[in-house]
Amino acid sequence: MRRAVWRLVLVLAAVVVLAGCSKLIGRNKLIPERGPLEGNTEVSIYVPDCGDHSKVKEVLFDSVKQTIVSQKDDEVKIRTASAQAEKAAKVVLVLPNQFRCETGAVFHYVKMEASTMNYLFEKGVVIGERRVGGYRPDLAEKE
Repeated sequence: MRRAVWRLVLVLAAVVVLAGCSKLIGRNKLIPERGPLEGNTEVSIYVPDCGDHSKVKEVLFDSVKQTIVSQKDDEVKIRTASAQAEKAAKVVLVLPNQFRCETGAVFHYVKMEASTMNYLFEKGVVIGERRVGGYRPDLAEKE
């Protein structure tokens, strides 16, 4: 009887841990939702399946071209350009055939304060020369 109770407790604990992982590890770390006005933040963006996306030609935040750092499979890593003021910029990919692919992602340029930096680090986001995360539209419905 005691063994059955312990198994039940362990199974319930495992379910709780796994359910929490998608919230803690998955979505929060995968959204490059904000970055400093100064730019120079590496962001990894999920490329939705919209035609031939094997090679992304340009990444635009609204109409501002971003610097592409690397590409692999369904992901393109960029370094953000600076912005003049706080704003929300839609992320658009330009493919080799000049087709514009809407990702559904929005990048928010914000003034960085101590509280904002702590918030970002708590969510697993790294400002500077390292990766921030990526946007997965297929996971957006889950939240």
